[in-house]
Amino acid sequence: MKKLLIASAALAMVAGTVQAQSSVTISGRIDQSVGAYKSDAANSGASRVNSNTYATSRLTIAGTEDLGGGLKAGLFLEMGIAPDNGRTIAAGDSLFDREANMFVSGGFGEIRIGKITTDFTDSDVFVNATTSHVAGMNQALVGSAIDGSNTRVKVESTAGDSANNTIQYTFPVFNGVKAQLFRSESSDGSATAGSEQNGASLNTVEGFSIRYTSGKLKATVGQASKRVAGAGKVEKATSIGASYDFGVVRVGAIRSVRDNTDTTTSDKGTADVFSVAYPVNAKVTLVGALHNYSNDKASTYDGKATVVGATYDFSKRTAAYVTYAQSKNESTGNYSVSSMVGTGAGVDEKLTSVGIKHFF
Repeated sequence: MKKLLIASAALAMVAGTVQAQSSVTISGRIDQSVGAYKSDAANSGASRVNSNTYATSRLTIAGTEDLGGGLKAGLFLEMGIAPDNGRTIAAGDSLFDREANMFVSGGFGEIRIGKITTDFTDSDVFVNATTSHVAGMNQALVGSAIDGSNTRVKVESTAGDSANNTIQYTFPVFNGVKAQLFRSESSDGSATAGSEQNGASLNTVEGFSIRYTSGKLKATVGQASKRVAGAGKVEKATSIGASYDFGVVRVGAIRSVRDNTDTTTSDKGTADVFSVAYPVNAKVTLVGALHNYSNDKASTYDGKATVVGATYDFSKRTAAYVTYAQSKNESTGNYSVSSMVGTGAGVDEKLTSVGIKHFF
């Protein structure tokens, strides 16, 4: 009997040890605000409860297992949510519209496969000065289409920020340098994606990202190329940016260039985003951002936006905020600072928001 009890105790200890080597966590963030919207289009005024004004709401499921010998395996699933109506923001039958991938990591680095938001895609978030433990100002990161494509230069699917069918390799971090290589097969998920035409797989994206972190300095550079119809035709995206925390103030800047000249004459768009955060005290931070976009096609596609605001941190997880954003567009530009109402060509808009965000 004693031997049986000892054996049972030993098995229980082993099982407990194995179980402790794997974990699954559920986390996320919620952003809700009340906004007053106005544009120079007729009958454009609106006020309503809104989501994702400052931080992008999401639900995340992450799992990791220790395989021993320095190896780990895991998964990452993430969906965007709209808490003002309780829905996901996924298109079609997508559930985990933001990310859905698995990985293996070790001394060699990390290999990740699936729907992935690459470091290149997220480069503007990385160097944005308004980022903090309660997330960066969403309006300081995004701007809607000027010429039919988002001014954030991304590696993405038609559904959002992340790229479908991606294989990504991350090198081991060395002296503050983190490098990634990625290839997205059939990145847009369309019916023709990945088909062979003129010897090239359509909609396949290949690229790299390099990040450098040293104390209060952050810097990033990256590039991606997407194969499109026509022999040797590609669309290129490049980004380079940096941020620095001076203590009394944080500043950041990034330039993103999207070059479609292989397929459209003179279609080369450049977006510059400058951001700043001034911590007044341990609770209050003033934030701001300036966007500027120009396209080689014509100055009529140009647009700009300004965002100013303040946050009050109740805790490390919860903060209140107030922001004011406005956009100015040329006759065919449609830079938007609102997730409430889309703008038309040449329309300027204003949005004042008061909200709260919470991490869990």
